[in-house]
Amino acid sequence: MDQAPLKVIEPRTGFNILAEIIDIWRHRELLYLLAWRDYKVKYRQTVIGIAWAIFQPVVAMIAFVFIFGQFKGLTDNGIPYALFVYSGLVIWQFFANSVSEASTSLVQSSQMITKIYFPRIIVPLAKVLTQSIDLVLSLIILAGLMIYFGTVPSFLGLISLIPLFILLLVVSASVGVLLSAINVRYRDVQYALPYFIQMGLFFSPVIYAGSKLGRFQHFLNLNPVTGLIESFRSALFSTPLPGSALLISCLVTLLLFLVGMYYFIKAEGAFSDVI
Repeated sequence: MDQAPLKVIEPRTGFNILAEIIDIWRHRELLYLLAWRDYKVKYRQTVIGIAWAIFQPVVAMIAFVFIFGQFKGLTDNGIPYALFVYSGLVIWQFFANSVSEASTSLVQSSQMITKIYFPRIIVPLAKVLTQSIDLVLSLIILAGLMIYFGTVPSFLGLISLIPLFILLLVVSASVGVLLSAINVRYRDVQYALPYFIQMGLFFSPVIYAGSKLGRFQHFLNLNPVTGLIESFRSALFSTPLPGSALLISCLVTLLLFLVGMYYFIKAEGAFSDVI
């Protein structure tokens, strides 16, 4: 009786982003399955369940409005401060939660990684995809706030949200993938990251407009989330597009994508040995 030929699975050699993307696409069903599994587990055994997705940004908005709402000049173009803060929190919390969850995903999935083969990059990507559901729920609350304040976005503004959300997904996934690979070897990441995420909120134009920083705004623009937050507000509230900030965000995102993919592909072959 003829036996089926033995197939040996070996780590990919060389830096081939296209091959990695094709591999992700071939295993897209596994990506969706892991993302849905993570989401069901996320709110299991909680009292309010999925409501936590909107509870956190709403409470944060109320706190910021209560603390900083009395100060004048924090916003541009007369946007109500509650609406200004919440529109920034929607973007920031998606980025922060995606990076935080993705960074520890490989270590948490060590048993699966050491027993079966699949593209390892799917694990952190599933965490980012899971956060997309929370993002949609947060946007529903944002729509309600806009109706309350009588703010209606233009049709062009709504269309421009599509590439902005794609860019948000790419930058979140790029940072998450990079940190997840680093965390496999250096567990310091999971301890240091919460601190940097907390500080990152204040180095992003969430509770203040970037233009209020004067010449220091150029340093703020190096944060890839800055251009996304300001462009998101521009699309919703029909304000001038922050061209330079958005351009810098695109360039930094491209750099993070290349660095993240390079490091992950190079380190992937040793995951099973060091995890």
